Amino acid sequence: MMRLMRLLGVFVTLAVALPGAMGADDHRLVSNWEDPGFMPRGFKKVFVIGITDQAAVRIHFENKFVSHLRGRQVDGVTSYSIVPQLDRVDDAKALVRALAEKGVDGAITVRVVELKDRTEADWGKDWLNWVGSGPRIRGLIESTLPVPERDAKLYGVEVALWEGSDWSLVWAARSDVYKRKELEDAGGHFVQLTMVALRDAKLL
Repeated sequence: MMRLMRLLGVFVTLAVALPGAMGADDHRLVSNWEDPGFMPRGFKKVFVIGITDQAAVRIHFENKFVSHLRGRQVDGVTSYSIVPQLDRVDDAKALVRALAEKGVDGAITVRVVELKDRTEADWGKDWLNWVGSGPRIRGLIESTLPVPERDAKLYGVEVALWEGSDWSLVWAARSDVYKRKELEDAGGHFVQLTMVALRDAKLL
């Protein structure tokens, strides 16, 4: 039973929004999962990987996360500084190598998913099945890259924290629905929401 609970984790629905938010900032994290068996030890160096076909969005997300991490005395490393593009098969191998070579003990991934052929409810079910499957970061990277060019009107954002001993999932959350244009402007707000949630979970 304890093993089952560890695999299932803790799943709660969130309504996290910063006061006074408007426009692209008027978004929230709607679902949250965490591994109840994980014992926080304090991260020292965290690799940040933005997974999206929009280079400007990726850079924005990664820079914002690194800035917040350093504000909490955690060394942050952007993935775009090592792998500028994510449109080749070899990019996945390069990111996996960087996890081992850069001496990091944690990673944050931000994945932008298009909601073109499925509803938000279907996406929520798929996401919950994924977090409950015991994923590893290598599997996420290899199954997602290379990133295809997308043209959907609506998107969701998935964020996850991984620990470096076996690169298993520690914590994950997903957003509500964004329009494509909003993604370009909402990086700072989304990162704030995530960092508040990770602080409340006593993970960062």
